[in-house]
Amino acid sequence: MKEDETDNLRQVVFFIFLILITGSVVVVSGDSLVTDRQVLLDLKSFLEERNHVNRGQYSRWNQQSSNPCRWSGILCTSDGSRVNGINLAASSISGDLYANFSSLTALTNLDLSQNTFSGAVPTDLSNCQNLIHLNLSHNILEGELNLTGLTKLETLDLSTNRIFGGIQFSLPRICSLIVANVSANNFSGGIDNFFDGCLNLQYLDLSYNFFSGAIWKGLSRLKEFSVAENYLSGEVSGSFFAENNCSLRVLDLSGNSFTGRVPRELSNCRNLAILNLWGNSFTGQIPSEIGLISSLEGLFLGNNTFSPTIPESLLNLDNLAFLDLSRNNFGGEIQQIFGGFTRLKILLLHGNSYTGGINSSGILKLPNLVGLDLSNNSFTGPLPVAFSEMHSLKFLILAYNLFNSTIPQEYGNFQALQALDLSFNTLTGQIPSSLGKLRSLLWLMLANNMLTGEIPTELGNCTSLLWLNLANNRLSGSIPRELMGVGRDPSRTFESNQRDEGVIASSGECWTMKRWIPADYPPFSFVHRILNRKTCRSIWDKLLKGVGLFSVCAAGSTVRTLQISGYLQLVGNQLSGELPGEIGKMQNFSMIHLGFNNLSGTLPPQIGQLPLLATFEEDSYLGDPLLKLPGFINNTMDSPPNQYSITGKKEHKKWVAVLVLLTMTMAFLICGLVSLVVCMLVKNPAESPGYLLEDTKHLRHDFASNSGSSSPWSSDTVKNHREGEALEQCTEEYCLVEERWQSRSYREKGSKVKRSFDLKWKSLTGNGFGWPHPNLVTLYGWCLDGTEKILVYEYMEGGSLEDLISDRTSFGVLSMELATGRRAVDGGEECLLEWARRVMGSGRPGLSRATIPVVLLGSGLAEGADEMSELLRIGIGCTAEAPQRRPNMKEVLAMLIKLSSCRPSRGEIPFLRHADFQD
Repeated sequence: MKEDETDNLRQVVFFIFLILITGSVVVVSGDSLVTDRQVLLDLKSFLEERNHVNRGQYSRWNQQSSNPCRWSGILCTSDGSRVNGINLAASSISGDLYANFSSLTALTNLDLSQNTFSGAVPTDLSNCQNLIHLNLSHNILEGELNLTGLTKLETLDLSTNRIFGGIQFSLPRICSLIVANVSANNFSGGIDNFFDGCLNLQYLDLSYNFFSGAIWKGLSRLKEFSVAENYLSGEVSGSFFAENNCSLRVLDLSGNSFTGRVPRELSNCRNLAILNLWGNSFTGQIPSEIGLISSLEGLFLGNNTFSPTIPESLLNLDNLAFLDLSRNNFGGEIQQIFGGFTRLKILLLHGNSYTGGINSSGILKLPNLVGLDLSNNSFTGPLPVAFSEMHSLKFLILAYNLFNSTIPQEYGNFQALQALDLSFNTLTGQIPSSLGKLRSLLWLMLANNMLTGEIPTELGNCTSLLWLNLANNRLSGSIPRELMGVGRDPSRTFESNQRDEGVIASSGECWTMKRWIPADYPPFSFVHRILNRKTCRSIWDKLLKGVGLFSVCAAGSTVRTLQISGYLQLVGNQLSGELPGEIGKMQNFSMIHLGFNNLSGTLPPQIGQLPLLATFEEDSYLGDPLLKLPGFINNTMDSPPNQYSITGKKEHKKWVAVLVLLTMTMAFLICGLVSLVVCMLVKNPAESPGYLLEDTKHLRHDFASNSGSSSPWSSDTVKNHREGEALEQCTEEYCLVEERWQSRSYREKGSKVKRSFDLKWKSLTGNGFGWPHPNLVTLYGWCLDGTEKILVYEYMEGGSLEDLISDRTSFGVLSMELATGRRAVDGGEECLLEWARRVMGSGRPGLSRATIPVVLLGSGLAEGADEMSELLRIGIGCTAEAPQRRPNMKEVLAMLIKLSSCRPSRGEIPFLRHADFQD
């Protein structure tokens, strides 16, 4: 008999035996493996009810064995009598947290990290009194936290969530913590004395929160302490670092508002390996005593206001590999002391005001230097040829200077170069063919110069070159077919980086990465939005080692694999001829941007061989009027995208002037028309005073009763609709009708919309791109009848992705709903977006009160109506049709702050400029 069957038989016999003895059914005690099993089965049902697809290992519980100790992700005590651990990390679980973990009374380890759990952390978790290790990191948990009952907790990881509140009200009153990581949340309040009682604490990460006030005085007894990117202020006292009482190995105070001088007593921390003071307001000289910390490997002093005098004692730091003195307002020539840091591997001096000293400082002779960043200074003259003699150099960044020579042929002699960034200078001449010898090159950034001639065919020999940007130069000729071979096999470079573990990849500053990652094009736009100093460091490390960031389905495959996604940017040149058919071989590329050239001929069908993430969207070919495209693709545009600075194109001046004149004429006509309409609305005696639309009085009730779920993209809104009842949604291009059986009717008009619809359904049905895609539902059919268009696809029990994500567009719709009290689509003839653009689109100050949000006037709140009008205008900007015209969220935040702090006078609305809505 099998062992599992024997276990089951024993449990049944034992249960029957109890019934025979007592004469009744006995309720099993809460402290047994039997009850643990029942709790786990309840947990399984709970998770399966909320996760209909992509179920993890928990779905196999109780299928092959009834003993929970043999279930995947479950740990038991050494004698197998109790469940004491659950590990469901990275199991693709979403929904609320299970609220009955406390029934597992022997539970000591709980790991639910790297999922998408949401909502608040249940108070039940605080009743798991034996819990020692708790990991809820990398979810989307929110709300306030109460873990005060976990008095035995030693390891806590809550990083990368949305939890808020004060830390003193969240963690155990009796502190037994050894490791605590609450980084990347929304915690606030002070930290000055809360951890005094945590005598066993060794690792504490409070970074990327909203903590304020003074720093904690007891930090020196820890091994690692980070409060990076908070709002702490004041001076850092030397008394915090008493002699023989500092155990710190890592101290990260970066991204705060600390002032004064750096305490010389830091030298008492003789085990310190990383000292990060970046991004504060420290002043004065760098303490010479830092040179006594012989263990120091990384010294980050950038973005402060230190004196330009570098202490000679720092040359004694034999283990120093990373030195960041960027953005300290150093001027003149580079200090000669830098030539003495012979052990240094990374030197960051960008963002200063250096004008010379590249040769005289001695930095070109540093024998171990791997990375050198001199960007964003004021260097002039020719590019130094001596750079090519730095045989250990892998990363050379000289962007945003005033170099004005040709690119030396000797730059093809770099033996290990992986990144060369010469963009945003005034370089001239041709791209040297010798660059084709750089087989380890991953990045080549030559954009925004004055380079001429043809693209050298030798670049196609750069087998590792995944990120190539030649945009906004004066390159001419055809695109060589050999160029389509770039980046075809970067494996040797990635493998070399995987073996090299000794270099700190990045200081975490995102300035360079944001310039290298396109902000407005998928899939890079996703990465661009999540960049901060913490993620920049990890993403940079992953890119160098070839770790994929995006799930890609290769043509003809339905299996997703994580792959590195490259790009080719040739926009804004004078390239001509046909696009090579070899473009289909660029399997490692997900963006190809060819716009604003003079390309002609037929778009090669080999584009269909590119991976599914490949972007060949509207801006990729706009400005190439001779390029023949499929009928459903529009190839007209009046001007280049705003994010590109294209100069020296004399042939464009005439039509640009004509365009400006036509635009001004149209603007005056529209202003006059809107003025006439508004005037008629105000003077019409039949209309109720203060209302612009008919039948809008009911909006007050809807606004008041649905304030918690006014967005039509909310999943709660969908649940409130009856079977078969339509839910209307409005986006920038069309009004969307979604029914419970998941049909979509696109009520679109005009040839542009028809082409857009054709492109959608042809893409969804395959068209040679290797569908079905595992992330998209199956398309059952479509129908076109005049302007009526329908797509029918399978019902999604778990809802659509648009119910979960939020971006600038959805924020804009939400802003307009808040400003007007209207839903995005409320049954009227116009959806909210159409109405807002019609009423506010002229941008003309001094509009009458008829345009002030109707709910505010109807509720007697006209005092704030001007502010609401501005909020409405912000929403319009966020929903602009062209993505590059939408403000990023940092700009939106600045607008909202300005709106809240500066109230305009009555009858005068300071409308935002058109430039405010450009990235």
